[in-house]
Amino acid sequence: MRVTDKLRPGKCSDWHACHDRKPPSPATLKVTGKCEVPQSNYEVKLRRAEQQGTNPKDLLLELIVATGVADGWAVDELGEPLVTTRTARYEENTDVKYESVKILPDGVTVPVDDVC
Repeated sequence: MRVTDKLRPGKCSDWHACHDRKPPSPATLKVTGKCEVPQSNYEVKLRRAEQQGTNPKDLLLELIVATGVADGWAVDELGEPLVTTRTARYEENTDVKYESVKILPDGVTVPVDDVC
């Protein structure tokens, strides 16, 4: 078994989305999730999908798992992958009161709370 078969980079959970409407700042949609990645130099990001769906109250975001210069997996003495948890984040100032956020490519749908 190859190390990459043991853990898919960017395996995420604990998604949360909310509207932060605290004055004096404009309303902000905040989305976070915890992603497991190799301990080498992986990072995770969320970005607005170029094509949105038909419902303007459902936001589509893409999960981006990016590597730096040293691609690959760090492993321990038994060949098990060394992983760390990174937080994927997205923030957007908006007047739209979103009802849900869908994370692509996994298709996870996260309801948006009215308060952070």
